Amino acid sequence: MSDSRSRAHPMIEPLDYSLTPEKARSALSGNALAVYSLLWNAALATMAEGPAIREQKLVLTASNPTEDSITAFLQSRSQRIEEPGWLEALPSEDKPADSITVPLPELLQTTLESLPTRLEADGSRSSSPNACAQFVALLGEPASWTCEIVEDFPEPLQYDGMIEQMAANGVGRPSTFGGRLQLAIENDLVVDGEDGLTVGDRGQTILKALSLLPDAAVINAAFCSEFEAKLEEVELEPSKAGTVLTEFSERALGSSTGLAGWLDDLSIQGESLNEAIRRAANSLPRADSWGEVVLPFGIAPLRFVARPEQAQTARSELDAMFAASDIPRWKALSPRGRAVRRVAAIAAADTGLDVSSWAARCSRDVAWRWWIDLGPDEVPLRIDELRAVESEVRVVTEQQGAKLAALYVQVTEGIA
Repeated sequence: MSDSRSRAHPMIEPLDYSLTPEKARSALSGNALAVYSLLWNAALATMAEGPAIREQKLVLTASNPTEDSITAFLQSRSQRIEEPGWLEALPSEDKPADSITVPLPELLQTTLESLPTRLEADGSRSSSPNACAQFVALLGEPASWTCEIVEDFPEPLQYDGMIEQMAANGVGRPSTFGGRLQLAIENDLVVDGEDGLTVGDRGQTILKALSLLPDAAVINAAFCSEFEAKLEEVELEPSKAGTVLTEFSERALGSSTGLAGWLDDLSIQGESLNEAIRRAANSLPRADSWGEVVLPFGIAPLRFVARPEQAQTARSELDAMFAASDIPRWKALSPRGRAVRRVAAIAAADTGLDVSSWAARCSRDVAWRWWIDLGPDEVPLRIDELRAVESEVRVVTEQQGAKLAALYVQVTEGIA
C-alpha cells in the first residue's frame, strides 16, 4: 500500500520564474493574480534556501569632555547579500542591491570588518570597546564641532514585520492577524504602498487624538488586546458589558463615562437589555427568502397554500425540533441548508414517497418551495444534499417521532 508521500503530486511551479507577480499584473487581476502570486512565491521558496543577508551597523558616539550635554552620534548601516539563495531566480531588475546608508572610507571599512566580534543573545554580533581600539585610533581628534539635524524616517514595515509586531504585542491571534491587518488597510488606518506599510490619514488622526489624552501611553497594544479579550467574554455573558465599559473607561480616561449604569438600567418595552439579548440569542431565524421577491402577477406562493398560518406554525415547530440541541448551529446554517433539512424531515415522516420524490416536489412546486423556504433563485435540491443530513433527521425522528408525524399531517393539510 502506498503512503501519502508516494501519492503526492509534483510541485506546481511557473513556466517562467522571471514573470514575477508584479509583472503579471499587466495580464492578471483579482483571484487569478492572487493564485498566481501564491504559487509563484511557494515554488520559489521551495526550490532553494532563502538568501543570507549580512547587515552591519556602526554607531560612533563622541562627547565633549567639557560639556556633558553635547553628544554626537554617527551611524553607518550597510547590507550585503552573502548567499543569494532563491534570489538567483529573480530577473536582474528585481534583485535587491547591496545598500549602504552612510559609506565609510575604505580603510575604516576594512578595519571594521576585521574586528573580532561576540555573539549576543538576540543572535547579533558586536565588538567590545577593547576590540574597537584599533578602529578608534584611526579616527583621530575632531578639529571642530559641526551640528546637522537629520530626520531619520523609519523604514516602512512589510507584512511579515507588521505581523511580528502584532504577535509581540498581543494584537489578535495567528488566525486573525491577516483579517485584522486587512481591516486596518480598508479603514485607512494603514496604507499598503509600494515601499511597505505606513500609517494612513485616519490612523494619523487617531494617533494625534490619543497624544492629547492625559496619559496617552495607557491606550496601547496591550490595552487593545485586553479590551478585545473582555469583549469576547461579554459576547458569552452580556451582563458583563457595564462592568467592562467602566473598567476600560477609567483606565483610558481616568473616570467612568456613566454609560455602564445606563446600560444596566436600560429597558426596551419593559424588557432589560440583558433579557433582550438572551431572547435574541434563543430566537430562531425567520424563513423569509420569498419576502422581498417581486414575481409576476398570479404567482404569489401564498395564493397556492390552503392554510398559510397552519403551514407557517408547522414550519416553526419543525425548526424548533432541529434547533433544540444547538441553536447557534441552526442559526449558522444557510437558508438552503435549513430548507434541505425540512424536506428530509418531511420525507422521513412520509411512508408513501421516497426522498427523491420529495426533493423533486419541493423544487418545482411553488407552494412547497415557499414552505421549505427555498428562494426562487436557488437551484433545485440535489439528492446528495438530502442524503448528507440523514443522520440529523434520524436523531429528530428517534427522539420526537410522534410529534414529527403529527407535524407532517399539519403541513400537508396546510399546503393542500
